[in-house]
Amino acid sequence: MAKIIQGTDGKKYKKIEPETNRKRTAEIVMGAISLIISVLLIGSGLGMASLADAWGGGGIYTTKFIFGILLAVLAFILCFFINKNRKLIGWVILAIGIYIGGFCGVYGIAGGILFIITGVLALLRK
Repeated sequence: MAKIIQGTDGKKYKKIEPETNRKRTAEIVMGAISLIISVLLIGSGLGMASLADAWGGGGIYTTKFIFGILLAVLAFILCFFINKNRKLIGWVILAIGIYIGGFCGVYGIAGGILFIITGVLALLRK
């Protein structure tokens, strides 16, 4: 935004200030879609994970899936704070997307990819 100010010499100058409150609607919408898909798909996979744990998994599959759901909720909450520290939160959302896509099996791939896109979008938009 440009604001016209008068200098000490009497001339008029344009004072340019950086835009601080950028709207992050795209990141929030992508985060919401990612959350819904992650919770639905990973939640539907919890039945298979508990069955695998019952046959000798030791509880690790169910733990991964529940941790994936909790991280999906955390990433969605972080989408509202992107204006505070864009780079850090973008990298955290990107890392959460990689975890969900890699460790939650077939059930986490779609949500993980969408969280990766959300993280990259937060990093690229200035």
